[in-house]
Amino acid sequence: MRPNAAARSLLRAQPLRLLFGAAAFATLLGGSLWAQSTITTLGPGARVQVTAIFDAAQRQLIVFGGQNPGITNFNDTWEDRVDDEVYWTRLSPSGTAPAARAGHTAVYDAANSIMVVFGGGSGINGASSGACLNDVWTLENTNGVNGTPAWIRLAPSGTQPPARANHSAVYDPATNSMVIFGGTDCNSNYLHDAWVLSNANGLGGTPSWRELFPSGSLPPAREFASAFYDSSSGRMGIFGGDAGSSVYMNDVWLLNNATGVSGSPSWAQQSPTGTLPTPRSGQVAGFDAANNRFIVFGGANQSGTILGETWILADASASSGVPAWSLLAVSVSNAQGTARANQGGDYDASQDKLWTWGGRLKGVAADDHIFVLSDANGLQ
Repeated sequence: MRPNAAARSLLRAQPLRLLFGAAAFATLLGGSLWAQSTITTLGPGARVQVTAIFDAAQRQLIVFGGQNPGITNFNDTWEDRVDDEVYWTRLSPSGTAPAARAGHTAVYDAANSIMVVFGGGSGINGASSGACLNDVWTLENTNGVNGTPAWIRLAPSGTQPPARANHSAVYDPATNSMVIFGGTDCNSNYLHDAWVLSNANGLGGTPSWRELFPSGSLPPAREFASAFYDSSSGRMGIFGGDAGSSVYMNDVWLLNNATGVSGSPSWAQQSPTGTLPTPRSGQVAGFDAANNRFIVFGGANQSGTILGETWILADASASSGVPAWSLLAVSVSNAQGTARANQGGDYDASQDKLWTWGGRLKGVAADDHIFVLSDANGLQ
């Protein structure tokens, strides 16, 4: 149950009241800026391979699941009212919660405030040490505006995708479809298949899985890739990821007709201009649909170095030209820096901010900081 006004006032008197002042920093310094909160002791426990979605209407960052390596997996859900101050609240949805997991995906139907969760791994030392999952869950009333949040397990028709973790997923609100790509089967095998879940939010009909069989060369199999979906062109893009400790990638691929609704899907590798980001895995990303710009932050390279750069892929969906990479010049408001990998994150198009939470740092297996990148698309 969500706290009432009195309870929220009491919560705000506790140590979870954390100040950002990101807007003030950005005004002072100009340009894009990473700002960091202080650690909270009353928010979610530190974790990696967690999902985070952003509800622009209520200005909420909502995180689910993840793991603290070697200790535990989580299946809790938290919200943070992000503007100016951090107020973590643990949600208590009705229904039975999904099993604890990490390396799952979550997409968000903002119009209906429904989060859709798929797959993940149950092992606490990485997906390979536990069983992979292929279940689908929705969290209805995710933002709490129209009622108490509620977990519902969906029972899609059709052939189910093989269980997986560390895959990529995007959501198309126009067709109410979730598209998933790749990942690992938790047995040291890497995947490059693509599947579509129709009626993904559970409204208006029975959800249904179908596998896509795109023409063209398939992207190499991988886990921990970043993905975006451009609704204007119907294309899904993927970047980076790894196929084990010896194979890290920095390639860009587009899946045309990604939902399979408007035509036959086809894969095409892109050859962006500019300086390419170094190969990496476990980065966080956001997509500025209005400007067709893909924002990529952090990750880890093949040597295990945690990365802290922010990259922009302009014309990301190749709708108006050849995609082009550029390194974003970013100021940092905290001397610790920003380098991290395997964190959760989402893009706030209304304010051009990339929000991230958790992840691993150099020498730190799991973290519980929030970072926000203002002027994230690099056009300011």
